[in-house]
Amino acid sequence: MSLRGIYHPELFQGTLTPKPYFEGWYYKVVTESRAFALIPGVSLAPEDPHAFIQYIDGLSGETTYDRYPVDSFAFGTREFWVSIGESRFDLERVDCIAGGTSISYSIDSKSMWTGTFFQPGTMGWYSFVPFMQCKHGIIVMDATVTMGGELGRLYVEKDYGRSFPNAWIWLQSNSFDEASVSVTCSIANVPFVGGAFTGFLAGILVNGDLWKFTTYTGARIVSLETNGLVRITFENRKGQRLQIAASRTEGSSLAAPSDGAMKGRVVETLNSEIEVELSEGGRLVYRGLGRSGGLEVVNPERLSRRR
Repeated sequence: MSLRGIYHPELFQGTLTPKPYFEGWYYKVVTESRAFALIPGVSLAPEDPHAFIQYIDGLSGETTYDRYPVDSFAFGTREFWVSIGESRFDLERVDCIAGGTSISYSIDSKSMWTGTFFQPGTMGWYSFVPFMQCKHGIIVMDATVTMGGELGRLYVEKDYGRSFPNAWIWLQSNSFDEASVSVTCSIANVPFVGGAFTGFLAGILVNGDLWKFTTYTGARIVSLETNGLVRITFENRKGQRLQIAASRTEGSSLAAPSDGAMKGRVVETLNSEIEVELSEGGRLVYRGLGRSGGLEVVNPERLSRRR
């Protein structure tokens, strides 16, 4: 863990030495005709080290997992880029071959998740903790993509560490009627210093302003329900409140890390509808419906309903 890595979480955070470690980037694109996600990454588990590119098609539900030798994985140390075989990913353009299909698009008008000196990246001061099982980074909250003459929206995040948590809820959409709106939310059972706690990172981008609700800033989960719809209410110390309701639809199976090896499975949909309502001091700031939403719900009964 380097200082440059802490303040630039988009960069590759590990080394290529075999050990229980994984790192993966998540590029989600929605256009008028399709919704899909590409996940380039590397698994360094000693029993099966390899690079990979996962693909999930939000319309058909098709998923693919393409394996590559570790030595086909390359990365930038000063500026962010990763390449796997003939595929390359950065924050300006993606050129990828996944599941035997070529996918290329350019990226413009990015809105990033911004941090501060003492709260870098999405993880805040937890970024300085070296022993956490998994770290999460929101890189691009919203951007415009051009793919084959068609316009769309892009969202980029990443995860890195040993294993995913044993329970979590993740959701995201930036396909609202208003092009400048994006919401993301992660709630997880986080192992920490011999115990565990329910940690969360949530944010909503509205007209260029990013409203944050996170564990490390003293925000709280007011309520959490997962029967039928996923319903979550956050409140922070500024008197701001974010309410989310996401539909649970049939999803597709993706590989997930356990002790660095991609031997776990997680079900994800890209067809959730996500209603959001943002208010401040009782005044409505924004209300809208996001489509083509990503949603994962894993062992939600292990998450605290209130904090």
